[in-house]
Amino acid sequence: VSLQVAHEKHAPATFDKDVGNVATEVELGDLVLNNGGEVRGRVVDLEGNGIPAATVRLSAENGNGLRAVRDRDRVLPTIQTDTNGYFRGLHVAGGDWSLTATAKAHTEGRSPTFAVEEDQAVDVEDIRLGPGYEITGTVRDARGEPIAKAAVSMQADMRNRGNGANEIGR
Repeated sequence: VSLQVAHEKHAPATFDKDVGNVATEVELGDLVLNNGGEVRGRVVDLEGNGIPAATVRLSAENGNGLRAVRDRDRVLPTIQTDTNGYFRGLHVAGGDWSLTATAKAHTEGRSPTFAVEEDQAVDVEDIRLGPGYEITGTVRDARGEPIAKAAVSMQADMRNRGNGANEIGR
């Protein structure tokens, strides 16, 4: 049995236990959750100005036991920056991590890998986001009616256009 346990006041954890052949009921025993550590830092633009309402996501790195967890979004909540671009993540499980930050009208940014230890705070260097673009539009059917909840993805077309510059999308 593999269990993923998350609680807002404790670090997420996974538990694996061989329960053998199960006839009726299985006693797993105590599932002990740690407090975890604290991660704090700032998301900024290229000039060092804080970016409000940026989303920061944890990514398990190296031998971190949460790296192979399914449904990571349920186990690892996102962190939002405040009006000055600062963020604070509490109850982060011990291990190696990196952070990915996204914000409207900015390119994605990533922190270097860092280690979190139980009951310790880690100050992550500023995550810098470059300028980006916001794409908007409406998906419609053949009759011109809007289609609700359509999944749209975009990828860059990085082929050289012959003028020395690469264009993104078309």
